[in-house]
Amino acid sequence: MQLAKAGKRVAVIEKYHAVGGGCTHWGTIPSKALRHSVSRLIEYNNTPLFADNHVSRSLTFSDIMKHASGVIRSQTRLRSTF
Repeated sequence: MQLAKAGKRVAVIEKYHAVGGGCTHWGTIPSKALRHSVSRLIEYNNTPLFADNHVSRSLTFSDIMKHASGVIRSQTRLRSTF
């Protein structure tokens, strides 16, 4: 990465169909995206400002996975531009 950022020509051989490796596709980034979605939902449901509307929000597992997939796609695109 440092060489590419410095303008040098580099070659990267990726084991999988998309760049990013384990961190991007099934490790750190997906797990943080899942945790972030759930923590934001909990924060919303426990915020007194929104308690007056008496509407508790919920997400399905499918909703959360769609969000995580979007984060992964975004991170893959970012890593493809180096």
